[in-house]
Amino acid sequence: MSDGWFALGGAALGFLGALAVQWMRQRSDKRSTAEAFQRSTLLELQEVTDEFLRAMTDIHRHTAAGVTSPPGAFDAEAEQDRARSLLRRIRILATRARDRQVEKLAADVFQKAYGALAASSSMADAYKSWETLNDYIGNLVR
Repeated sequence: MSDGWFALGGAALGFLGALAVQWMRQRSDKRSTAEAFQRSTLLELQEVTDEFLRAMTDIHRHTAAGVTSPPGAFDAEAEQDRARSLLRRIRILATRARDRQVEKLAADVFQKAYGALAASSSMADAYKSWETLNDYIGNLVR
């Protein structure tokens, strides 16, 4: 009779051990999936911020020159629409990154870029903010 109880206890212990291993495996898979999602979000944010800054530089250069370009050479309205759509993507990605510092640095980039456009000043501050954001993201994805 006692052999049956030992066998039953051993089977139950084996079953619980298998459940624990499965639970740890699933937890590890979820964690690695979340880390991969965070990494891809941050890398996409870097790309979009770079594209936004290039668009803002084009707008800034065109506005600062004050030269009327030939028709079709530079469509300011289309470039501003592009910059606005990129700005929306930056905000979405910065929020999705779930890191307050990333959100703050991304906001700093576009505030300085728009500030330079409004004041007709240099884009140097926007580029410094962009470098800070890229350095921070680079440290996160390593």
